[in-house]
Amino acid sequence: MFRRPGSGWTAVALVLTACAGVAARGADDSPKEAPSSAEGTPKSPEAVLAARGLTRSGARYILKTQENECFKKFDDIRPRYEQLETSFNKLASITMSEAQIAELQAGQRMTQQQLQSVSASGNSMARYSGRFGGRYARYAQNPNTQLQQQLRAQQSVLAQQLAMAKKQAVPAKQKQEATALYQKHRNDLLESSTEVRELFEKVQKEYTDIEAEPPVRTALGELRVSAKAQIKVAPSAEFDKKLAQLKKLERMMRPGSASHAASAKGTGKGKSSAKSKR
Repeated sequence: MFRRPGSGWTAVALVLTACAGVAARGADDSPKEAPSSAEGTPKSPEAVLAARGLTRSGARYILKTQENECFKKFDDIRPRYEQLETSFNKLASITMSEAQIAELQAGQRMTQQQLQSVSASGNSMARYSGRFGGRYARYAQNPNTQLQQQLRAQQSVLAQQLAMAKKQAVPAKQKQEATALYQKHRNDLLESSTEVRELFEKVQKEYTDIEAEPPVRTALGELRVSAKAQIKVAPSAEFDKKLAQLKKLERMMRPGSASHAASAKGTGKGKSSAKSKR
C-alpha cells in the first residue's frame, strides 16, 4: 500500500500532544498542600495577652514597658516634688498655728460671755431669794456658783494655751518667706508635673481599652478558671501609688491649698478634743 509521506509523524505528534494535556490536567487536579499545624493551632490565653504587650505580675497583667516610662518621668520630677512637699508642709503648719490661736481666742470670748450670763442670772436669783426668804438662798446660789467656778477654770486653761500658742507662732516675716518659697517651688513644678500626669492618664486609658477587647476578656476568663484566681488587666500597685502622689501634688499646687489643709487638720483636732471632753 502506498502511504503518504509524513503521515506517521503526524500521528506521533498527536499522541504526544494528548499525553501532555493529560499530564497538565493531572497536575491541576492534585490536592493543595494543607496549612501547617502551627498556623491552625489556637493561641493560648498567655500568648493572647502577651501579644497586647501585657506581662504577668502576681494576679495582674500589666503594661510593664509603658509603666517603666511613667516611673522614669516621675523620678525626674521627684526632687522638685519633695521640695514642694517640704515648703507646703511648713506653710500649712504656720497656717494651722494661726487657726489654733484664732480658735482659742474665740473660746475665750465665748467663755467670757457665758460667765457674764451666769453671773447676771445668779444676781437675779440672789435678789429673788432675799425678797422671799433666805431659807432657800443657798440652794438657789449653789448651781450658779459651781458653774461660775467651772467657767473661770476653763478661762484659765484657755489663757495658758493661748499664751503658749502665741509663743510658738511664726513671725509675719517668716510666714512671708515661707509663702514665697512655696510659690517658687509650685511654679517650678507646674509644667513638668502636668506632662507626667498626662502620661499616666494615657497609660490608664490604654489599660481600659485593652481590657475591653473581646479576645483579652476571653483569655482572662480562661485564666481565672484554670488558676482559680481573679486574674485581671490592671496597673501595678507601684503605678497606683505614684499616681496617688501626683494627685496629692496637684492638690498642693492649688491656690490656698495650704490653708485648706491646715483647716482640715484643725477640724479633726477639734473633733477629737470634743470627744475627749465628753
